[in-house]
Parts: sequence; structure tokens; C-alpha cells
Amino acid sequence: MPAHFLEKIHAILTALPTINWADMVVGMVTLLVLTQWHKLRLAIPGHLPAVIIGTMLALVLQYFEFNVETIGSAFQYTLPDGSIGYGIPDVLPDLSLPWNIPHAQGELVQWDFDSLQALLPAAFSMAVLGAIESLLCAVVLDNMTDTKHHSNNELLAQGLGNIVSPFFGGITATAAIARSAANVKSGAVSPIASVVHGLLVLFALLFFAKALSYLPLSSMAALLLIVAWNMASVHEIINLARRSSKNELTVLFTCLILTVLFDMVIAISVGVLLASLLFIRTIAEMTKAIEYNAPDDLNDVLVYRISGPLFFAAADKLFSDLHDKTVHTDHEIKHIVLQCDAVTVLDAGGIHALTRFVQHMLPHQQLYLCNMQFQPLRMLVKSNTVPEIQKINFSSDLPETFNKIRDFEQSNP
Repeated sequence: MPAHFLEKIHAILTALPTINWADMVVGMVTLLVLTQWHKLRLAIPGHLPAVIIGTMLALVLQYFEFNVETIGSAFQYTLPDGSIGYGIPDVLPDLSLPWNIPHAQGELVQWDFDSLQALLPAAFSMAVLGAIESLLCAVVLDNMTDTKHHSNNELLAQGLGNIVSPFFGGITATAAIARSAANVKSGAVSPIASVVHGLLVLFALLFFAKALSYLPLSSMAALLLIVAWNMASVHEIINLARRSSKNELTVLFTCLILTVLFDMVIAISVGVLLASLLFIRTIAEMTKAIEYNAPDDLNDVLVYRISGPLFFAAADKLFSDLHDKTVHTDHEIKHIVLQCDAVTVLDAGGIHALTRFVQHMLPHQQLYLCNMQFQPLRMLVKSNTVPEIQKINFSSDLPETFNKIRDFEQSNP
């Protein structure tokens, strides 16, 4: 089967003439039971009855010599003693190094720097996706059970499990919303339910592997269709689209389209980058300079209150606008007052923009910064900006600033 969605669709359409109608009937019956079981309002989830009904139907069809693909007929394995089995092996996996286990094409992974470079982007994307999926699952369960999860514990446990699992031939795993929700709806009240679930899977593997080999693949495909539909969360996407901003919708549908057309790694990478850029733009738009009136006795003073973070994405535009208002004006401006009590963040880009603004001020103009918070003031001190620019004055509040201006005017009439 090809890797990309459009190629998969083409392969499926091409294979339609070879369809096995017995498999189709089993799959459709299983899907029908899965979608209609909830109408019976029974405590038992519909997955197990659907698979049992599908398996019984497959056995009946096989009795009448119809070919129905099952796990046992489609898969085989080789035990350490060389014997060949069919279906699911009923033995526990051996402890082995992950890089000594053949991959899907039957070849060993070459553990070198090139392999690390190739695997690192996908590994990072899978780690981020797994963390997001697990925390989302935890939030959903919190809403269902009126409890509060511990994010650090969830991610630490998941990380440890994914580190140990490959040494036994396991693959990356994350919390499953569909299975966890079914667990809660079935009466689970504590994490012990997950432990019991794992023990039951282990018990089935050791003692019912041969029986599980009779499961028809078409029934498993029907199960996967339901799981995929539940994972897609179409209703949540619709609700999210109704109440989300344009930026959020842009990220959402960009990730959806890229996931379908390419793969999840590209979608997550582009989605994170796009969300970061949109977030930076949103924060930059929050940074504003509002003009205030100066006292009546100070005619050559311009007062602005700056609110928002002064960082690289916002500072250049803000100080460029201030430059136009203080230099390219018919009214002579000698003193520029910037009230910075609402400036929470100042970074290197903001300092560079401030320095350029001061350097392009007219020779007779003075700049006053008042009400500065600790972080911006510390950044100015660490950057050695103040000793280099003699036109910057500091004060604790506006009254003190205006008094300094009056003293300056009196000493320089």
C-alpha cells in the first residue's frame, strides 16, 4: 500500500475489480453492528459483539467454501526454534536491542549519523504529537470524571513506556481517546482499569492467540474505520470552527490538508511554524503607543504610553511611527516622554529599535523613560545601552518626569 493518501485512494480504486464479496459482506455486517449497537442501550461496548458476529459469519461463509481472509491466513511468524506459526504468536517477545530488529522491509537499521539525521525530525514530531494526544485524552477524561490529571506524571510515564517498549519489539504508543472514553463509560473509576486492561490483553495473547487467528481482517477493518472516525472528532472540528478565530482556523485546516496530502510529520512541522508566526503577529498587534496630553506649561513635550511587549516583531514599527510623529512634524518637540509601566518584555530587537530611535532624534531632543518594569530595565542595563546614549533619562513616574523637564528648561532657557 502506498504511503500517501492520494496514492492510497488510487490503489484502492484500481483494486476494486478484484474485490472479495465475502470479505465485503463480513465487513459491512461488522460495521452495521458497530454503528447500531448503541441503540440497544447496553453497558457492554459494541466492539466485542461486532467482532464475534463478524467472526461467526466468516466461519459460516468458509463452511460454504467462500474465501474470507483472517489473521491466521494473512500473517505468519517464525519462532526462535525455526518453527513457523500463523496468526498471532502465543509467546512473549524476547529482550533485544531495537536496532537489531529488522524493520518493515526485513532489513536491519544501520545505526549511524545519517540514520540519526533521518529519524530525528520524525521522532520529534511523534514525541510532540504523542504528548499532545495524551494531554488531550487526559483533559477529555477530566471532563467525563470531574477529576484533575497530573500532566507531568502522564508524560513521564508515557516517555518511560516508549523508551522500554522497543527493547521488546514494541512501537511508539500514546493515550487513546476512544479506548479511554469507552473505559470510563464501562465503569472505570481509577487507573487500575488500565492495568487490568493490559493484563487481559496479555492473557488473551498467551492463551487465546490461536482463537484470535480466526478473526476476519474485514471485521478488523470495520473496527479501524470506527476508530478512525472517532479519532477524527468531526463534531469537535465543527464546534471548533464555529468558535475559533481566523488564525486558529488557518492552522487547523492547514494541518488537516497537509496530513491528508503528505504526512503527519510535515503537517505538524508546518502547523507549529505557522502557529508560531501567527502568535507572534497577534502579540505584535497588542503593542501600541497611546498619546497623552502634557501639562499646559510644557508646550514642547510629547507624551506616549506604551503598552505591550517591545520585542523584535513590534518594536521596529512602533518606534518608526514615533519617529515620524516626533521628527517630521510642524510643531517643535524637545522632550519625548514614554511611559513604560505596561511594557512587560523588552528583548534585543526592542533594544536595537530603541537605540536607532534615539540615534535618529534631533540634536536638541531628549527622551524620558518612566515607570519601567524590572525586566525591561534589567535588559537595558545588561546591554550597556544607557552609557552609550546620553539622551535617555529615567524617572519613576510622570510627575517626576515633568519636574525634570521643567528643571532642564530653566537651566537651558
